[in-house]
Amino acid sequence: MQLSRNDRLLDVACGTGALAFGFAPYVGSLVGLDPDGQALDYVRAEAARNGINIGLINTTLEDMPDDSGCFDVATIGRAQAHLSRDRALARLNNAVSARGKVLICTTLTDDNFSGPWAKEFRAIGRRWGRRKVPAGSEREFMAGLPFVMQDQVIFRRGRTVSVDDLLLRALTYSGTTAGKLGARKDQFLAELRSAITPYSTHGVVKEVTLTVGVIFARDAR
Repeated sequence: MQLSRNDRLLDVACGTGALAFGFAPYVGSLVGLDPDGQALDYVRAEAARNGINIGLINTTLEDMPDDSGCFDVATIGRAQAHLSRDRALARLNNAVSARGKVLICTTLTDDNFSGPWAKEFRAIGRRWGRRKVPAGSEREFMAGLPFVMQDQVIFRRGRTVSVDDLLLRALTYSGTTAGKLGARKDQFLAELRSAITPYSTHGVVKEVTLTVGVIFARDAR
């Protein structure tokens, strides 16, 4: 992405900050945007613990204040399906600089290689509020803006992950955050644990993930 320490990055719907924190060493400043105040509290605590300076705005992209400034890169992780497209695109277009870029990232568990626990995890998440991200949604989401697809990065890896970490992950999806679930959170986590644990060994499962990052740059024509 040819980032530099002079660049300012906006992480749209930053959730618990994983994407923003990953880019922290490569840019000069970070701003995380999310309507979930509890998620931002977590980001604030993690940033302080790791010595990362990040500004936080508690709102949606559609309602981001006009005085938030201009950004050289905007990152969106898993959130485009939950945005009001027309309003979000108009705000994104205004917020990204003349030489700016937009990166849309999606990380998915590869069900075909991860085993039956993965399908259980996905099915329960959707039943409780997680929406399916349609194939090709990155390009469809950006259609109509003066940006062109510059590159696509695909990364697959295998690893082990604990059941406890999967439960924490489930709370990072915009449809099943602790704030969205409210008093139902414990019931949601209990159902997930009950479904996943039979497929685990000593509290861990095997997972293969597929990450796709699509980079868009302003059309220079």
